Amino acid sequence: MKVFLSWSGKRSQKMAEALKTWLPDVLQAVHPWISSQDISKGSRGLKDIADELAEVNFGIICVTAENQKSQWVNFEAGALSKQMGESLVVPLLLDIKIAELTGPLAQFQATESASKEDVYQLMKDINAALGDSGITSDRLSRAFDRYWPDLEEQLKGIRAEEGSGEHVRSSTDMLEELLVLIRQQERRITRLSDDVRILFQAPDPDRYIQIPAEDRVIKVEAARYRSPFEGMALAELQGIASALGIREAHRLRKSQIIKVVQDHMESQGLSLRDVMGDESS
Repeated sequence: MKVFLSWSGKRSQKMAEALKTWLPDVLQAVHPWISSQDISKGSRGLKDIADELAEVNFGIICVTAENQKSQWVNFEAGALSKQMGESLVVPLLLDIKIAELTGPLAQFQATESASKEDVYQLMKDINAALGDSGITSDRLSRAFDRYWPDLEEQLKGIRAEEGSGEHVRSSTDMLEELLVLIRQQERRITRLSDDVRILFQAPDPDRYIQIPAEDRVIKVEAARYRSPFEGMALAELQGIASALGIREAHRLRKSQIIKVVQDHMESQGLSLRDVMGDESS
């Protein structure tokens, strides 16, 4: 399962990088993704971020005192919530309390990274999202207790650093990423439209009808075919049905008699000449 780690700012980035290493130690089925590590040199970074946003199953927003109002962080949180739902997007707070969280991020169920109990609950939520790939509660508890001191120590060191807005990603970057996401969505809609068009252009088994004609069968488009029976009076049709041994034709409507006669002709291999004589020519 992919977990998207969103960050903005130096301390937030370090926090995300610590989680990148730590999360798979506790839950081996988790594959964290962070742009600072997972975008190779020379690749189109914004496109890679957009691709990951479209494929992740869980999102963790690394929030610090200096970046909680970052347009970038709030944008990615909104994109993640639209992709997966708010319950699968969690702001992980470094040095602020849940009550101090403001703006769009306040709508999510946040986790305080200084609280062992809160972080353990976050791991239980991720484990539940894994479905069949999750581990038992006993195994999760043992793994968490074993590796929690490592993460706790790293987070303490990050908290001790002076908060700074340095390297906070700009609103221009956010708008560029939004443009990539929109174009990606347009491509998906185009592909879907093509698939629908191809589907409706597929051969339709009901498009043609087969008309027995002496020693062969004629295949005719149903929309262009007009049965000679349609021009006959009801009494004439009843006479034909009776001659073919179709009982109780007098109880049927004209369209029903035509259908019964045609079905009978097909089952018996009869042509129009067999039924109507020279009049069918």
